[in-house]
This record gives sequence, structure tokens and C-alpha cells, in this order.
Amino acid sequence: MIRDLVRRFAKLPHARADLSPGSLPPGAVPLDPVSPWPKFRGNALQTGRTTVAVEVGEGVPWEVATGKGVFSSPVVGADGTVFVGSADQHFYAVSEAGEVLWRHATGGVIDSSALLDDQGRVIFGAGDGRVHCLHRDSGEPAWTFRAHTPEEVGERFGVRTHNVDWFEGNVAMLGDGTVLAPNDNYLVYALDRATGERRTQYVANEMVWSCPAVNPETGRVFFASCFAALVNVFCFDSRTGRKLWTSGGLGTVSASPLLTSADPSGAVLVGGFDGILRALSQRTGKQLWSLGTRDHLYGSPAQLSDGTLVQASTDGSVYGLDPDRGRVR
Repeated sequence: MIRDLVRRFAKLPHARADLSPGSLPPGAVPLDPVSPWPKFRGNALQTGRTTVAVEVGEGVPWEVATGKGVFSSPVVGADGTVFVGSADQHFYAVSEAGEVLWRHATGGVIDSSALLDDQGRVIFGAGDGRVHCLHRDSGEPAWTFRAHTPEEVGERFGVRTHNVDWFEGNVAMLGDGTVLAPNDNYLVYALDRATGERRTQYVANEMVWSCPAVNPETGRVFFASCFAALVNVFCFDSRTGRKLWTSGGLGTVSASPLLTSADPSGAVLVGGFDGILRALSQRTGKQLWSLGTRDHLYGSPAQLSDGTLVQASTDGSVYGLDPDRGRVR
């Protein structure tokens, strides 16, 4: 299936602009421009949508066994190579034919989904408290970054944490290539992608499993935390590092936000363990509308090219919603 997807993608005009809702002009964020799936949720706005036309083909199914469970979502290179981490503490590159091309050992479980940049590198976080940047062709390290320990977070930022320094959240990228890496130590790091040096950090109030959504037009970063009540959705200005607003509901948020548009007046969508999907103003964090489901929301929302929002719930249903008012279609 992955082989077929890549073949279909190769026939499409790569420079074609997607003008549908939740789209960005080519090159707005320096992800791998020829990858059909370069990061978790597909793109900077995190619509969970690709322009690749997928059809059932004649590809040969395959499987690769790792030493333990695989909790990380894979990303895919233009040649069909699959990049994914495992709980066996290794990160894998697997060819479109199912051959392990290389594997890289880390010092911890890998829950984080990777990111493919436009300079041939793959970047991911791990349970060893490090962000790893590897050369995709060989698996050789380009750099690593070490997170603050919970004790260091308390000393440096005055935040008392009760957890570890694992990178469980998925990595994202700003318009200038800065890597965003959420950690269980309550910090989201902004790292220089050439060197891995820390540029700044955004301080939250609990573990951050949510992959940050980025609006490259406004420079705003949106993510959520595992804090259980009211203050668990954050908006930061990446250009100043300043926190602009907070919002949230009555439940942990592990899902990643979706931006309906790069327009400053667009909405940010995020669902939580209280079972409610909320549309918030990107400008102010004010709630525009909400939809209650019958159980908690663990999965992230997506958006179709016609604007329809798609949200899966643990109530056993998948909802298709009108993006303006959140009504069920």
C-alpha cells in the first residue's frame, strides 16, 4: 500500500498549490516537499490530509517485527521509506519492500512520531530525554539535544513537575525551520535544526503529548497539555516567546490541535478527555463553538478539502462536522 501511494504521488505535480481549507502555500514550512507524509498529522496546520491520490493497487504486503511494541506513528519518504520508532529503544528506516535499511539505538522507549525536513534529516524525540536528528540515508547522528531534568526545570523555571523528562509528544516545525519538541517536563523546546541548540522554550503546566500546530503566517504556536482543568490549551508567539492566551476544558488533552486556516481569524480545533471538541479563535482563544460526544476524545481532529471536520471519539463514532458551527453533517 505504501509502495502504491508513493507511485501515485510521483505522478502528481509537486508544486501544485492546495487552495482548499486548511492549506498552506508550498514552502511555507521547510518539511520535506516531496514526502507524502513528512510529519504527524501531515502538515503544519495538522489537517491530517494529503494531496496524494490513494488507490488500491498491486503492492506486496509486508511486515517488520521490532523488539517491542510500536506506539509511534510512522512518517514516509518520497521513495517509500518508512521511518518509525519502537519501544525496543530503536528507530527504524524500512524500505518500501519491507527491508530494514538501518536502525539507530537510543536510550529509551520511542513514543514520538518523527519529522522529515527538506535537508535529508529525520528528527524525533525519545524516552532517554533526548531529541535525535539523524541523516536519513545512513541513520548516522547529526546532533542530539538533552532536555532539562524535572529538578532542573524547578530550579531554572520555578515549575514543580512530578514526572520524567521523556519526549512523548510529536515534533513539529516553525516556518524558519526551528524544531518544536514537547516534553513530559512541562516544556516545549524550540531547537535550531542545524545544531540542536536550544533557542527558547514554552512553559506549560503539565506533560505535553500534543503535537504543536503552527501558523507560519502569524508565527503562532498552539498546543495542549495533560492538565485536567480549564487551562490546558496554549497559544504562544514564536517570534517573541510570549504566551498570548490559554483556554481549555475539564479534561486532559492528549490530542493535537488543528488549524482550519492560516488566516489570523481562523479557528484552532482541539478535543479533550471531557468528550468535547472545541473551536477556539486563533486570535483570542475565545470559544467559537463546541460539540459534545458521549465519551472522551483521544484522537486528533482532521479536515477534508471541502472544509468538513472529522473527529473520532471513544464513544465508537466518527463525526463529520460543519466547520462554521460544529453541526453534525
